[in-house]
Amino acid sequence: MIVAAPDTQLHVREAGTGRPLVLVHGGTGTGSFDWGPLIPRLAEHFRVVWFDLRGHGHSPAPGLRLGIVRFGLDTHRVMQALGIPRALLVGFSAGANSLLTLTIRHPRVAAGLVTIGGSMTSDPARVKEILSGPWPEDLRAIDHVAGGGPDHWRALRRALAEDWAANNVFSREMLARITCPFLAIHGERDRIVFPEQAELLSRHVPNGSMWLAPDAGHLVQKAAPAETAKRIVEFAGRISW
Repeated sequence: MIVAAPDTQLHVREAGTGRPLVLVHGGTGTGSFDWGPLIPRLAEHFRVVWFDLRGHGHSPAPGLRLGIVRFGLDTHRVMQALGIPRALLVGFSAGANSLLTLTIRHPRVAAGLVTIGGSMTSDPARVKEILSGPWPEDLRAIDHVAGGGPDHWRALRRALAEDWAANNVFSREMLARITCPFLAIHGERDRIVFPEQAELLSRHVPNGSMWLAPDAGHLVQKAAPAETAKRIVEFAGRISW
């Protein structure tokens, strides 16, 4: 289905039945690309909703006006359009940081929150390194139908890196507003967002916990989909819906 949001139309899909679980993908990915290995596993237990963030996949973003604040608001809009007042929210990378912004502002929308490769703080000094460094081949190959051609990933990377540097800074006081159960998942070998960020998040979000996936990098859900799904299902069992 299509959900209207300011300046865009969000491409939304869902599978399964039961309690709602909303997946938010990472930067330069798409909903189906980032979550493909997890969706059938999670759909055995939940009503799983996923969508393309603005500027990604089939969801346009005129002028590339995007970032973690807009992504969080778009997630809330998708939930409202689908009649979901509260859900288990699961986000990867930029999607994880977007859900942190959303649940800080609107704690009641989250029955539980899981971040994969999320971060408490940014490092503006790393932006140049991010923009000049390599990018995974499979991410470069994604056809962003709503984008500007085969190099659209470069424009996305720049916009997201600059937004990360400017807006991805969460104080202890901000994180204390997240009142739902929280799980930080992170790859032990993540060199994009270092594992110390998961430790910070799990320490400063109330009701926080952490799982470090051995031998996994940034894309934990692709490196270890079965174990990641298992951890999410077990975490959901501790949630008061």
